[in-house]
Amino acid sequence: MSTYEHDLLTARFAALAPKALPGDWDDVLGRSGAVRPRRGRPARSFWRGGRRRKLVVALAVAVLVPAVAAAAYGTVRILILDRGFIGLPPVGATPSAPESGELVLRWRGRSAVHSFTIPNRGLAMPFVNVFVYADGRVIWHREGHVPEGANELTSGYLEQRLTSDGVDLLRSELVATGLFDRNLKLVLPRMTEDTPVPRTEIGEPVSCWEADVRRGDRLVRLRCVPSYASPSLRGNVTPEQLSALPRVDALLTDTASALPPSAWAVRKVRAFVPSHFAVCLATSPPLTDAPRRILSLLPARAEELLRDRSWTGYKVSGRTVAYCSKVATDDAREIANAVSGLERHPWAESLIYDVVKGAKDWEETTISFDPYLPHDEFLLYDGGR
Repeated sequence: MSTYEHDLLTARFAALAPKALPGDWDDVLGRSGAVRPRRGRPARSFWRGGRRRKLVVALAVAVLVPAVAAAAYGTVRILILDRGFIGLPPVGATPSAPESGELVLRWRGRSAVHSFTIPNRGLAMPFVNVFVYADGRVIWHREGHVPEGANELTSGYLEQRLTSDGVDLLRSELVATGLFDRNLKLVLPRMTEDTPVPRTEIGEPVSCWEADVRRGDRLVRLRCVPSYASPSLRGNVTPEQLSALPRVDALLTDTASALPPSAWAVRKVRAFVPSHFAVCLATSPPLTDAPRRILSLLPARAEELLRDRSWTGYKVSGRTVAYCSKVATDDAREIANAVSGLERHPWAESLIYDVVKGAKDWEETTISFDPYLPHDEFLLYDGGR
């Protein structure tokens, strides 16, 4: 087993002894930075020479579930993962198909539907990303504990599949709320000590998020923002709109409960396995002549694998700039193996290695690996940090 595979196994079962993140749950639940162009050993079953061989390794928490398909001529190995993972998928994991897809619905933000109470702190709303495609795939990840999740802090990317009628039903239910006739920005009422979370007239909590619904050839965006986000913002949401917001939340972040069983082609949750990853070199503060200078800091094999690739720069924050390259999953695995001797960054939601640590907490250079989604977009650091 390589060092990298060992790291994968360690990260895959991080729920047994998760590393503490800096800050507290407010920090964990408050991460939302995104960028656009934006591991136990898996159980396997396979046929070889007409003889079936089976190896199952059980490691405390739920393991990977394999399936076997033998073609009439030749051999086909299928490895389906029934839990999320962080970083690169195991060798042989079946990629999500098709490789690309048209995005028809999206959610990004906090979900009141999945809220929970933290003792002495009140209501917490986890951050959720959901992507629904015309081919029926629903790809999502959520902060916090999920039964099929990668660890106690994040689900990793998970996948389900609607029927074509199910996609139409979900979209029509969202349109029926009347909130997606045009681009709309709703400012929630100002919170008070007596009402620390905005609520509808019947007491349902309301979260802050943005959602997109495809109408014809364009995506119509609904943004729900808190009035405290800026002193100049004043609540503008009507009682009817406020009452409709929890319905949008439920439809997009708890679709399995919101739609009937007949809407699903595959309701069972499995891991989303991408065909490509974004390999990103991030540095804070920014460096001149990057990413060449960053590449020179990597192990020789990693520098060799990345030297001739093209890079796109993104401003992550005022202090951090990332340079990212789209890499096939098998190639990304080789690169990750080449840098596996570096110190693993404690961030729980993404595979990140520290290249250089500065004197201050915010001074660092890292290399990270995040999956490309079917609509050719990725979320840097899995959408957080």
